[in-house]
Amino acid sequence: MFLLHQDPAAARIYLTLQQAMKQKKVVVYETEQVNELAIENISSQPMFCNAATCCREANRIAC
Repeated sequence: MFLLHQDPAAARIYLTLQQAMKQKKVVVYETEQVNELAIENISSQPMFCNAATCCREANRIAC
């Protein structure tokens, strides 16, 4: 786990993967590699995705 520090005046609001998917701000693609997905952020808002979330969401997408 990494702790990120930032100037509060320059704070940005990040979407989680779940929020971005619900708002249709990301596109998830299957790749040629086994167990690998590509996520494209099609919005101008930054998105945060950690590996555990991606694995859970990938299982839900693939089903």
